[in-house]
Amino acid sequence: QIAEVAKQGNYELILTGKETIHYNSSSVGGMLSELLDMPYISLATKLDVNGNVLNVNREIEGGEETNEVSMPAVISCQKGVAEQSIPNIRGIMA
Repeated sequence: QIAEVAKQGNYELILTGKETIHYNSSSVGGMLSELLDMPYISLATKLDVNGNVLNVNREIEGGEETNEVSMPAVISCQKGVAEQSIPNIRGIMA
């Protein structure tokens, strides 16, 4: 179980995605935060770490919301934070 591994690792920040093979609900992060008794912010589009404090932006209907939370925390990420890093052809060939 993911929560058991996270407990053993004593992590300060856990990042999850918003999609699973079953549904696009960002539910894994919420379940983890409950099992780990950590604060949770869903669907982050921007994440800045300043010491032990996280500044998290997320899109809401009609605008953007900024949240601040202390670590440890669970954050689910969407497009903007969780961008894939695709190597260029030179990197692929190397």
